[in-house]
Amino acid sequence: MSAPVTGINVAFCVLSAATAGVRLYRTWQKAKALQIHDYMLILALLCGLAEAILQCIETRYGLGRAFTGVDADDLKMFYQLLTGLFVAYLLCNMFVKLSLLSFYRLLSRDNKYFWIICTMAVLAVVFGVGCLVAFIFRCVPFAKQWNPEVPGQCINFDLYLYANAGIMIAFDIILYILPILIVREVQLSKAKAAAMNFLFAMGFM
Repeated sequence: MSAPVTGINVAFCVLSAATAGVRLYRTWQKAKALQIHDYMLILALLCGLAEAILQCIETRYGLGRAFTGVDADDLKMFYQLLTGLFVAYLLCNMFVKLSLLSFYRLLSRDNKYFWIICTMAVLAVVFGVGCLVAFIFRCVPFAKQWNPEVPGQCINFDLYLYANAGIMIAFDIILYILPILIVREVQLSKAKAAAMNFLFAMGFM
């Protein structure tokens, strides 16, 4: 299973870097300066690349294989790498949301969306940091994360993952509906408005 995991991660790294690079290049060409949503995009890209690299490394320590076929030392390294991978994933998710919301603020010329965007930005940070802290300290003591023989306690990790996924899905639904509402009030030609709505609809998919 290591080849598909590595191949998919490499493909998405190239695609992500290319699309982000095009966007940043066009922004620099027009304004000769980057804005807050561009910096959030760069941070998201770096975290995403770190996550992909860690996934590729983890194939050496059991990712894609049944745990019954992984020895104790590799399993320990697997869980240690998993901590770094999840940290990168949660930070990437948070920075993507902040990049989109700061872009929406520039897109919206009506202040009635200002408080919605600000509230969602605060929630994105609170949720992101909260998930990060909960994941890092999911076991007490810390070493119990990769060694179940160590005395201590861990949170219900399955419940954590389901709750995390559910909240993220709800957040993303709002995040992709919001720009469609904003675009309706921006003075654009029908063709441009349709193109932007199509773009946001692709994001929702």
